[in-house]
Amino acid sequence: MNHLAGGTPQKIKGVHIQYPEHCFTLYLPIYMNNKLNLPERFNPLAELVDLAMKDHWGHYKYIYLTVKNQYVEQGQVQNRCGGHVDGFLSDDENYVYVSGQPTEWVLREVQEEVSNHTQSLKNFSKYFSNIFRVRSMEPNTLYRLGKTIHRTPAIEYSHVRLFVKISFSNNKYNLEGNAINEGLHYDWKYYKRSMVRNHPTKSNTDSF
Repeated sequence: MNHLAGGTPQKIKGVHIQYPEHCFTLYLPIYMNNKLNLPERFNPLAELVDLAMKDHWGHYKYIYLTVKNQYVEQGQVQNRCGGHVDGFLSDDENYVYVSGQPTEWVLREVQEEVSNHTQSLKNFSKYFSNIFRVRSMEPNTLYRLGKTIHRTPAIEYSHVRLFVKISFSNNKYNLEGNAINEGLHYDWKYYKRSMVRNHPTKSNTDSF
């Protein structure tokens, strides 16, 4: 079965966030069983979560929050490098927000059908070789990604970079290393993470 990849990220709203602490939180469940629980330390991100929930129109069982607020040196990347599609081979929807140097994406006027995750990652990265098709999202702005092909940029100047991702899914993100929300009651079995790029749920394979 083939899956479409490509398109343009949809701008939701510009928001200036002041986040007080460095952190690395990966796929923290903040919504399940019709209950929203945003831990107090993430209160500065409440507006982003609210905007994403109001924009998202599909059915979902879970919402996950990823937060990386880190000092990134010139020449490094904050997340895994290479072109990819968040939620590839799934119906998941993702929203991203970045302060500082923003995420890059590839302008693809015609969506491409791809069915193999390993080969698609190679293709996605190749698309960035055409500099005339590479675009940057605006900083301090929430975007809906859809199936946009995008990548984390090589940092041009050292700075503290806040990266936030809000993920809507009907699947359990149950890989080892994903954050646990003690304010929600659940007892999941967690599975080892693949050495290659992988989707955060055991049943899929793609990038985060």
